[in-house]
Amino acid sequence: MTIQITISGLPRHQIKSGARRQSNHDHLTTSWLKKKLRLALPMTAARSGSWHIDLIADAAMTEIHQRTLGINTTTDVLTFDLRDHTTDRRFLELETLIGWEVACRQARQFHHPVAWEVLLYAIHSLLHVQGYDDRTPRQARRIHRREDQILLALGIGPVYAAGANAGLQTRLKGVGNTMVRT
Repeated sequence: MTIQITISGLPRHQIKSGARRQSNHDHLTTSWLKKKLRLALPMTAARSGSWHIDLIADAAMTEIHQRTLGINTTTDVLTFDLRDHTTDRRFLELETLIGWEVACRQARQFHHPVAWEVLLYAIHSLLHVQGYDDRTPRQARRIHRREDQILLALGIGPVYAAGANAGLQTRLKGVGNTMVRT
């Protein structure tokens, strides 16, 4: 399984490619993210394929959100399932766009590292192509529960539920979590 992470139009001082201790709330290392995602993959049916993750700014995310779904706002994550007419969950051909500035705002609001927020969005995207959805309240509870189970197994703990448990019911309000089949 290959995982590629790119950074488009973002301040280089906030995202590093080298391995370093993840302690600063405003920093993320791509090596840390890849390591966590490699540990998360066996917790799903995914066994082979490729996963490209791009961290992008609000302006780019808004443009892509408008172009693909007709929604003229930024969002936290867009998932593009690039598999050719297969529903075999063991194979991934996944493109994930993560809104870096949304992740920074949410991390500040919920008082945890931005790396955890980005990891949450990546796992959310992965779960979408594994058959999870979030269009109804019941589906949303199911996907968020699974996200938090994976994050707990990774040693992070519940990230999505942390805001709800603190009485902050506005988590990601007005922000979409959308999968686009191509």
